[in-house]
Amino acid sequence: MSLLFIVSLLIQAGFIIHVIKTGRNQLWIWVLIIPGLAFAGILAYIVVEILPELLRSRTARRTAHGLRKAMDPGADLRRYESEARVAGNVSSRHLLYARALEAEGNVPKALEEYRVLATSYPGAEAAVRYAQLLQSHGERAEAQKVARELLEQARIAPGHYRRAQRTWLEAAQRLLQG
Repeated sequence: MSLLFIVSLLIQAGFIIHVIKTGRNQLWIWVLIIPGLAFAGILAYIVVEILPELLRSRTARRTAHGLRKAMDPGADLRRYESEARVAGNVSSRHLLYARALEAEGNVPKALEEYRVLATSYPGAEAAVRYAQLLQSHGERAEAQKVARELLEQARIAPGHYRRAQRTWLEAAQRLLQG
């Protein structure tokens, strides 16, 4: 037996074990075993089962967000500006202003604006951004207090609010854990 054949069998066995351990459709075992099509079967399994799962992972989303932010650091501010223009409400404008202050490095003024918004902004974003800025500037206890209060309010809020604010509520939860 050649070394290439043995390696091929080991790779097939590894993918078959993966199918069984992850509870995937048992038909994949047959696709991976078919002689002469082992490479195509493995490739199909990777494309159909493994890659979509990897792309949905939190790490992949975080990496993609980081790449977008690195390539276009002003995208968030432009989005907030558009939202403020469309919504036209005071909260959307004060959040845009706080984000702009933070982006230009005026942390004391940004903290002041976020503090006001944290209790009055209709979503969880302002409170989480306030807590994140507090924590990044060494005020961990206050940041955790803000995050804890937000999560307590969200706990009694309607389900649609929690679903709509899921990203921000998860960020608040991470602040408490970190």
